[in-house]
Amino acid sequence: WWAWLGNTSFAARYGNSCRTYRWGTLAQILPLAALAISVRGDLNDVGAFFALAYAAGRAILVVMLLIDGRKDGGMSAGDRRVVLGFTLGALLWAASAWLSGAAQLLWGLALALDVWCTPSADRRSERELPHQIHFPERVGLLFIVFLGAVVTELIRGPPNSGC
Repeated sequence: WWAWLGNTSFAARYGNSCRTYRWGTLAQILPLAALAISVRGDLNDVGAFFALAYAAGRAILVVMLLIDGRKDGGMSAGDRRVVLGFTLGALLWAASAWLSGAAQLLWGLALALDVWCTPSADRRSERELPHQIHFPERVGLLFIVFLGAVVTELIRGPPNSGC
């Protein structure tokens, strides 16, 4: 869900009619599908796959930010912090795929970087949100989908419950 929220934030900031958003979203669907596939597996078996899929999705988002950041006079300091944080986070996720015991520690650090980067954007970033009205709607829809998935999992029960 956090991976898709990055795409939602991008759409709120830059709009969803530009080519960068459309192609980037299309490219992000593959790693997000891989994330969805890996969620029901055992962490020992699918952890590396999950980490690489998340890293790929974040890397695509970084490329989208870099492409649109070049427009309109370049990137602000806050934009650069976000790109740097997301890049470091993606690298940590990718590096964790080759670690066994310490992988979850890197995941926590990478996720903390992602969470920190979002509000760290400067005031210019806040003023430039072209779709401020639609952002709460998009986040709300994301949570409706999330709650639907939770309810579905509760109804379905544990994967190997024998029922």
